[in-house]
Amino acid sequence: MAERRAAILSPAILELYRQIDPALPLFLSQVSDREIERDFTYARDGQRIAGVVAVLCIGGFIYLVMQHHSTEAYALLGGEVAALIFGFLRTRLDRVLQVQKQEETDIVPTQR
Repeated sequence: MAERRAAILSPAILELYRQIDPALPLFLSQVSDREIERDFTYARDGQRIAGVVAVLCIGGFIYLVMQHHSTEAYALLGGEVAALIFGFLRTRLDRVLQVQKQEETDIVPTQR
């Protein structure tokens, strides 16, 4: 299914789908609900993994500083910060590109 900006399709679009098949609007709303739930689950799990990685890197940083390996500690911490910044920027850029693509090719069902 194409990327949408709204969780629910507009009533006009649902009416066009209803003209094609009366069961289609209900099916699309169920699919949309599952898609939103799946996206939320992936986002939540991704944040949990990022949190664990950040805690592990901070722990590694502290351990390396305590063992008098400050250069390696700063490299580890810098790598983690760079990875987090890259992750945020990549996600934001992907979303901006999806919105631009959606604006260029709005998908509306045609009447037959």
